Amino acid sequence: MLTSKPYTRWWWFSGPIREDVIRAQLDWAKAHECGGVEIAWLYPLDGVPGPKWLSAQWAAPVAFARQDCAQIGLGCTRSL
Repeated sequence: MLTSKPYTRWWWFSGPIREDVIRAQLDWAKAHECGGVEIAWLYPLDGVPGPKWLSAQWAAPVAFARQDCAQIGLGCTRSL
């Protein structure tokens, strides 16, 4: 039997990105029957420094999120 579950758009403002927060939000998405997440990178918040889009500092948390999604059975994509 085929089943489908919706993805949710996951807004990431440029700023501090913590792995524990990523994991908690992905666990929430899994618990609420999402099929996966689409990471949508947004502008920095006023006065809050963060990694530049597509920099190594940006890629590390995205890679972590993708790996965590794979471990818990969620799909993960990103918008460009």
